[in-house]
Amino acid sequence: MRAYTQLTQEQRYQIYAFMKAGFTQSAVKSAEIKANGDTVLQAHQKAMMHLWFKSKNRIASATWDLVDGLIKQDLSPEQISGRLFTEQDISLSHERIYLPIY
Repeated sequence: MRAYTQLTQEQRYQIYAFMKAGFTQSAVKSAEIKANGDTVLQAHQKAMMHLWFKSKNRIASATWDLVDGLIKQDLSPEQISGRLFTEQDISLSHERIYLPIY
């Protein structure tokens, strides 16, 4: 039996396009859609949240508290990333900050 590999965002959008074109779920043969929801977008969102929760444990909760505070000040993830680096010497990418926002 083959090991499960997660679909990429591009693959999910391709499946979504097939389904919008009228292909049935069985025709597309996507276990990802069956397992994660009705649409490819829902599947992608669930996968991103899974990655966020999985990765959140590797970053100190104090850092996430700083991020939450800066988000409440209406700073963008890019601004937060830069500010954390210059003021706190914390390297955290803006992509990583976007995960919980999505």
